[in-house]
Amino acid sequence: LAQRDFLRAAKNELQATHFDAADKRKAVILDTATAYLELDNALRKLKTLGESAQAASRAEFITTQRLQEGLDSQLDLKKAQLNIAKVNVRVAEAQATADVARRRLSRLTGLPAESIDTVSDSIPAPRQVGQDEELPARAAQNSPVVQLAQQRVVTAELRARGEAHALYPSIDLASQYERLSSTINNYAQFYKNFKPNSFAIGLSIRFPLTDFAQHAKANAAVADVLRARQEAQMAHDQV
Repeated sequence: LAQRDFLRAAKNELQATHFDAADKRKAVILDTATAYLELDNALRKLKTLGESAQAASRAEFITTQRLQEGLDSQLDLKKAQLNIAKVNVRVAEAQATADVARRRLSRLTGLPAESIDTVSDSIPAPRQVGQDEELPARAAQNSPVVQLAQQRVVTAELRARGEAHALYPSIDLASQYERLSSTINNYAQFYKNFKPNSFAIGLSIRFPLTDFAQHAKANAAVADVLRARQEAQMAHDQV
Protein backbone atom coordinates (compact mmCIF):
# COMPACT_ATOMS: atom_id res chain seq x y z
CA LEU A 1 0.00 0.00 0.00
CA ALA A 2 2.79 2.41 0.87
CA GLN A 3 4.66 1.83 -2.38
CA ARG A 4 1.48 2.38 -4.35
CA ASP A 5 0.91 5.75 -2.65
CA PHE A 6 4.52 6.78 -3.19
CA LEU A 7 4.25 5.88 -6.87
CA ARG A 8 1.08 7.93 -7.25
CA ALA A 9 2.75 10.84 -5.47
CA ALA A 10 5.69 10.70 -7.88
CA LYS A 11 3.37 10.69 -10.89
CA ASN A 12 1.42 13.62 -9.45
CA GLU A 13 4.64 15.54 -8.85
CA LEU A 14 5.61 14.94 -12.48
CA GLN A 15 2.26 16.38 -13.55
CA ALA A 16 2.88 19.40 -11.33
CA THR A 17 6.08 20.21 -13.24
CA HIS A 18 3.95 21.06 -16.28
CA PHE A 19 2.17 23.78 -14.30
CA ASP A 20 5.53 25.02 -13.03
CA ALA A 21 6.87 25.24 -16.59
CA ALA A 22 3.74 27.09 -17.74
CA ASP A 23 4.06 29.55 -14.86
CA LYS A 24 7.73 30.23 -15.66
CA ARG A 25 6.90 30.71 -19.35
CA LYS A 26 4.21 33.28 -18.53
CA ALA A 27 6.57 35.00 -16.09
CA VAL A 28 9.21 35.38 -18.81
CA ILE A 29 6.62 36.77 -21.22
CA LEU A 30 5.40 39.25 -18.61
CA ASP A 31 8.94 40.29 -17.68
CA THR A 32 9.82 40.87 -21.33
CA ALA A 33 6.67 42.88 -22.02
CA THR A 34 7.22 44.96 -18.89
CA ALA A 35 10.82 45.71 -19.82
CA TYR A 36 9.72 46.67 -23.34
CA LEU A 37 7.14 49.09 -21.94
CA GLU A 38 9.69 50.59 -19.54
CA LEU A 39 12.15 51.11 -22.37
CA ASP A 40 9.52 52.70 -24.60
CA ASN A 41 8.40 55.06 -21.82
CA ALA A 42 12.00 56.00 -21.06
CA LEU A 43 12.79 56.71 -24.73
CA ARG A 44 9.69 58.86 -25.13
CA LYS A 45 10.58 60.67 -21.93
CA LEU A 46 14.10 61.28 -23.23
CA LYS A 47 12.67 62.79 -26.39
CA THR A 48 10.47 65.14 -24.38
CA LEU A 49 13.30 66.02 -22.01
CA GLY A 50 15.53 66.76 -24.99
CA GLU A 51 13.08 69.45 -26.06
CA SER A 52 12.93 70.72 -22.48
CA ALA A 53 16.73 70.88 -22.34
CA GLN A 54 16.82 72.94 -25.52
CA ALA A 55 14.18 75.27 -24.13
CA ALA A 56 16.11 75.63 -20.86
CA SER A 57 19.32 76.40 -22.75
CA ARG A 58 17.55 79.08 -24.78
CA ALA A 59 16.11 80.54 -21.58
CA GLU A 60 19.58 80.66 -20.04
CA PHE A 61 20.98 82.34 -23.14
CA ILE A 62 18.22 84.95 -23.12
CA THR A 63 18.66 85.55 -19.39
CA THR A 64 22.42 86.01 -19.89
CA GLN A 65 21.77 88.58 -22.63
CA ARG A 66 19.21 90.40 -20.50
CA LEU A 67 21.65 90.37 -17.57
CA GLN A 68 24.29 92.03 -19.73
CA GLU A 69 21.75 94.68 -20.72
CA GLY A 70 20.80 95.17 -17.09
CA LEU A 71 17.26 93.90 -17.52
CA ASP A 72 17.64 90.78 -15.36
CA SER A 73 19.46 90.10 -12.12
CA GLN A 74 22.11 87.53 -11.21
CA LEU A 75 19.39 85.63 -9.35
CA ASP A 76 17.44 85.16 -12.58
CA LEU A 77 20.52 83.68 -14.21
CA LYS A 78 20.99 81.27 -11.28
CA LYS A 79 17.38 80.18 -11.62
CA ALA A 80 17.84 79.49 -15.33
CA GLN A 81 21.01 77.50 -14.62
CA LEU A 82 19.23 75.58 -11.88
CA ASN A 83 16.45 74.74 -14.30
CA ILE A 84 19.03 73.33 -16.74
CA ALA A 85 20.56 71.25 -13.95
CA LYS A 86 17.16 69.83 -13.04
CA VAL A 87 16.49 68.89 -16.65
CA ASN A 88 19.91 67.25 -16.91
CA VAL A 89 19.20 65.18 -13.79
CA ARG A 90 15.91 63.99 -15.26
CA VAL A 91 17.64 63.17 -18.53
CA ALA A 92 20.25 61.12 -16.66
CA GLU A 93 17.54 59.24 -14.74
CA ALA A 94 15.59 58.49 -17.90
CA GLN A 95 18.77 57.35 -19.66
CA ALA A 96 19.61 55.05 -16.76
CA THR A 97 16.11 53.56 -16.87
CA ALA A 98 16.46 52.96 -20.60
CA ASP A 99 19.86 51.32 -20.15
CA VAL A 100 18.56 49.00 -17.43
CA ALA A 101 15.53 48.05 -19.57
CA ARG A 102 17.80 47.35 -22.54
CA ARG A 103 20.01 45.09 -20.45
CA ARG A 104 16.97 43.20 -19.16
CA LEU A 105 15.66 42.73 -22.70
CA SER A 106 19.11 41.63 -23.82
CA ARG A 107 19.23 38.93 -21.14
CA LEU A 108 15.69 37.80 -21.93
CA THR A 109 15.96 37.74 -25.73
CA GLY A 110 19.67 37.19 -26.36
CA LEU A 111 19.88 40.29 -28.56
CA PRO A 112 22.68 42.85 -28.16
CA ALA A 113 21.56 45.62 -25.83
CA GLU A 114 22.69 48.42 -28.14
CA SER A 115 20.57 47.03 -31.00
CA ILE A 116 17.29 47.04 -29.07
CA ASP A 117 14.80 49.79 -29.86
CA THR A 118 11.06 50.13 -29.50
CA VAL A 119 8.16 50.82 -31.82
CA SER A 120 5.53 52.71 -29.88
CA ASP A 121 2.78 51.93 -32.37
CA SER A 122 3.29 48.20 -31.76
CA ILE A 123 2.16 48.48 -28.14
CA PRO A 124 -1.54 47.64 -27.89
CA ALA A 125 -3.88 49.79 -25.90
CA PRO A 126 -4.91 48.45 -22.48
CA ARG A 127 -8.10 46.45 -22.42
CA GLN A 128 -11.16 47.85 -20.75
CA VAL A 129 -11.93 45.43 -17.93
CA GLY A 130 -15.46 45.60 -16.63
CA GLN A 131 -16.71 45.03 -13.11
CA ASP A 132 -16.91 41.24 -13.37
CA GLU A 133 -17.51 39.68 -9.97
CA GLU A 134 -16.40 36.27 -11.24
CA LEU A 135 -13.08 37.55 -12.54
CA PRO A 136 -11.01 36.77 -9.38
CA ALA A 137 -12.38 33.24 -9.16
CA ARG A 138 -11.76 32.64 -12.87
CA ALA A 139 -8.21 34.01 -12.58
CA ALA A 140 -7.45 31.72 -9.65
CA GLN A 141 -8.87 28.74 -11.51
CA ASN A 142 -6.72 29.36 -14.59
CA SER A 143 -3.55 30.38 -12.77
CA PRO A 144 -0.65 27.91 -13.12
CA VAL A 145 0.61 29.06 -9.71
CA VAL A 146 -2.62 27.98 -8.02
CA GLN A 147 -2.76 24.74 -10.00
CA LEU A 148 0.83 23.97 -9.06
CA ALA A 149 0.11 24.63 -5.39
CA GLN A 150 -2.96 22.39 -5.51
CA GLN A 151 -0.97 19.59 -7.14
CA ARG A 152 1.61 19.88 -4.38
CA VAL A 153 -1.16 19.47 -1.82
CA VAL A 154 -2.26 16.24 -3.51
CA THR A 155 1.35 15.05 -3.65
CA ALA A 156 1.86 15.79 0.05
CA GLU A 157 -1.36 13.97 0.94
CA LEU A 158 -0.31 10.89 -1.05
CA ARG A 159 3.09 10.85 0.61
CA ALA A 160 1.53 11.24 4.04
CA ARG A 161 -0.81 8.36 3.33
CA GLY A 162 2.13 6.28 2.12
CA GLU A 163 4.10 6.98 5.30
CA ALA A 164 1.04 6.01 7.33
CA HIS A 165 0.61 2.81 5.34
CA ALA A 166 4.25 1.97 6.05
CA LEU A 167 3.14 1.49 9.69
CA TYR A 168 0.65 -1.21 8.71
CA PRO A 169 1.53 -4.88 9.20
CA SER A 170 3.19 -6.37 6.16
CA ILE A 171 3.21 -9.94 4.90
CA ASP A 172 5.82 -11.59 2.67
CA LEU A 173 5.12 -14.95 1.09
CA ALA A 174 7.97 -16.93 -0.52
CA SER A 175 8.08 -20.35 -2.15
CA GLN A 176 10.74 -22.48 -3.82
CA TYR A 177 10.65 -25.68 -5.86
CA GLU A 178 13.70 -27.87 -6.56
CA ARG A 179 14.20 -30.79 -8.90
CA LEU A 180 17.27 -32.83 -7.86
CA SER A 181 18.91 -35.27 -10.23
CA SER A 182 20.78 -38.40 -9.08
CA THR A 183 22.63 -38.70 -12.38
CA ILE A 184 23.56 -35.12 -13.18
CA ASN A 185 24.17 -33.88 -9.64
CA ASN A 186 25.34 -37.28 -8.29
CA TYR A 187 23.16 -36.98 -5.22
CA ALA A 188 22.92 -40.81 -5.02
CA GLN A 189 26.63 -41.03 -4.25
CA PHE A 190 26.36 -38.82 -1.18
CA TYR A 191 22.88 -39.46 0.17
CA LYS A 192 21.29 -42.85 0.71
CA ASN A 193 17.82 -41.42 0.73
CA PHE A 194 16.75 -38.18 -0.88
CA LYS A 195 13.67 -36.89 -2.59
CA PRO A 196 14.16 -35.67 -6.15
CA ASN A 197 11.33 -33.16 -5.77
CA SER A 198 11.26 -30.68 -2.94
CA PHE A 199 9.02 -27.72 -2.25
CA ALA A 200 9.45 -25.07 0.43
CA ILE A 201 7.13 -22.26 1.45
CA GLY A 202 7.67 -19.48 3.95
CA LEU A 203 5.56 -16.72 5.47
CA SER A 204 6.90 -13.57 7.16
CA ILE A 205 4.60 -11.19 9.04
CA ARG A 206 5.96 -7.91 10.43
CA PHE A 207 4.24 -5.62 12.90
CA PRO A 208 6.13 -2.26 13.01
CA LEU A 209 4.75 -1.27 16.39
CA THR A 210 8.09 -0.02 17.72
CA ASP A 211 9.32 1.63 14.51
CA PHE A 212 9.65 5.08 16.05
CA ALA A 213 11.57 6.45 13.06
CA GLN A 214 8.66 5.63 10.77
CA HIS A 215 6.21 7.18 13.23
CA ALA A 216 8.27 10.38 13.10
CA LYS A 217 8.30 10.32 9.29
CA ALA A 218 4.53 9.89 9.26
CA ASN A 219 4.06 12.87 11.60
CA ALA A 220 6.42 14.99 9.48
CA ALA A 221 4.45 14.05 6.36
CA VAL A 222 1.23 15.24 8.03
CA ALA A 223 2.93 18.55 8.83
CA ASP A 224 3.99 18.84 5.18
CA VAL A 225 0.35 18.45 4.17
CA LEU A 226 -0.69 21.32 6.43
CA ARG A 227 2.08 23.52 5.05
CA ALA A 228 1.16 22.66 1.44
CA ARG A 229 -2.48 23.54 2.12
CA GLN A 230 -1.52 26.89 3.63
CA GLU A 231 0.77 27.67 0.69
CA ALA A 232 -2.00 26.77 -1.74
CA GLN A 233 -4.41 29.09 0.07
CA MET A 234 -1.83 31.89 0.04
CA ALA A 235 -1.25 31.41 -3.70
CA HIS A 236 -5.02 31.49 -4.30
CA ASP A 237 -5.46 34.67 -2.25
CA GLN A 238 -2.52 36.37 -3.97
CA VAL A 239 -3.87 35.64 -7.44
